[in-house]
Amino acid sequence: MDNAVDQYDNDNFSDGPQISIAGYAETRLPAPPLPPEFSAAGDRLGLKLLALFLGILCLAIFVLDDFRSLGAVTLFISLATHMPYIIALLAKRACFIAQPHAPLADDMLPVYSVLIPVYDEANMMAQIARSLAALDYPHYRLDVLILIEADDRQTRQAAKRIAWPPFVRLLTVHADGPKTKTRACNFGLAHARGALVVVYDAEDQPHPRQLRDAAARFHTAPPDIACLQAPLIIDQTSNDWLAAMFALEYRLLFTRFLPVLANFGCVIPLGGTSNHFRADTLRALGAWDSHNLTEDADLGIRLAYFGYRTEMINPPTFENAPHGLKIFLRQRIRWQSGHIQTIAVHLRQPRRAVNSMGVFNYVFFMLVLMCRLTNPVAHIVLIACFAAASATTGTMTLSLMLISVIVYLLYFVLAYRALGEDRKHMRLIYL
Repeated sequence: MDNAVDQYDNDNFSDGPQISIAGYAETRLPAPPLPPEFSAAGDRLGLKLLALFLGILCLAIFVLDDFRSLGAVTLFISLATHMPYIIALLAKRACFIAQPHAPLADDMLPVYSVLIPVYDEANMMAQIARSLAALDYPHYRLDVLILIEADDRQTRQAAKRIAWPPFVRLLTVHADGPKTKTRACNFGLAHARGALVVVYDAEDQPHPRQLRDAAARFHTAPPDIACLQAPLIIDQTSNDWLAAMFALEYRLLFTRFLPVLANFGCVIPLGGTSNHFRADTLRALGAWDSHNLTEDADLGIRLAYFGYRTEMINPPTFENAPHGLKIFLRQRIRWQSGHIQTIAVHLRQPRRAVNSMGVFNYVFFMLVLMCRLTNPVAHIVLIACFAAASATTGTMTLSLMLISVIVYLLYFVLAYRALGEDRKHMRLIYL
């Protein structure tokens, strides 16, 4: 066993002895640079799209006073992109996630690199240690990298106080580019020793069997399966209304929407965590775009662009809902901004994208991202329709109201099924 010093950089550190991990080469394998056509760095098209969207919105509402036509467009996008929910409702098997055929013996398991980027999360170090200790995976096949920013002194000091197991390395992130989670992940990938790699957030609590199931699936999967997405489940520890809504949204997304997309071979907008990759494929794709605020959605479509597929696995990851409206709004604004970036990046060469992944896959993925942008508009239009119903009860207004009510009833039925026996929060979706 060697000393508690990272072998690649004197500025990096570790509090526990490093063990010899079987099956990896002692070389750093940096990811090749992301091709410029897939980078959101210096992107101006996204800003133009945002300005165009806001201009059309203002024109329709304040100049033409035609919110009903605007509502019809947004509802059409919403209905088109929510077809997987309807399929999940009508055919339960459509969202079925298959179990791996057989678990692998310990000596057949590959080295698994776990990337955990942290920033201002000194209070999470103990929980990270507990989550890692709960993993059912041979320690001599684990390679865990906790990635700490150079200016994050408190987190570094807190990490040093933890008695980490020997397979954990604490790395100080020294890399160019914006100080983002993806920049840290790219730095960690350059130091990763495993054939497989997964990303977790600090608060994540993955199911103990998740790595084993992912390794077993990769072992039997064809080479074009480059990514496995684990379901993200919100740990419902409070009766807060916002947390309950967040939990409901995640339950529908990860147990209904994404499994249907995976089973039909569609492009999957990845979750921000618990993505399992073949490390060599991830490096070949240029890994994550550190300038994109929703790098998960971007990487999901980039995988499809190069002919790879994503599947779902069963063992979930439990995480926390945003605490408070301010954090929730900041998160949503970041997501919306990232979706605009992703749409802009993948509108640069639509013909090549269509030739690579097919017309349906490309158009549907774009509609999914557009739906997340237009849904707030659809809600505003719905409220306006109800408010103006007494004054303008035309066919258009009544039709919009009817379609909107049907959509919300659909959500209710899906939520009722998705939550299984947990009915105590069902009354909340009426709000």
